Amino acid sequence: SENKDSMEVGNMLEEKGLIRDAKMFYIQEMLSDYKGMITEGSYELNTAMTVEEMLATICSSAEATEEIE
Repeated sequence: SENKDSMEVGNMLEEKGLIRDAKMFYIQEMLSDYKGMITEGSYELNTAMTVEEMLATICSSAEATEEIE
């Protein structure tokens, strides 16, 4: 399910020290324009990025696909 995916991503980002709280990431993803758009892949993220910027990066493939259709 998409919920599990964003929670898993949040946990991974928290483990890597990129975000402070996986639950907050999950909530921000659910309330954002990127809800359910997280795509698998390798991404370059850093601690200077906001959650919104991270979401924009990890959802960019889905966004591009959506524009084409």
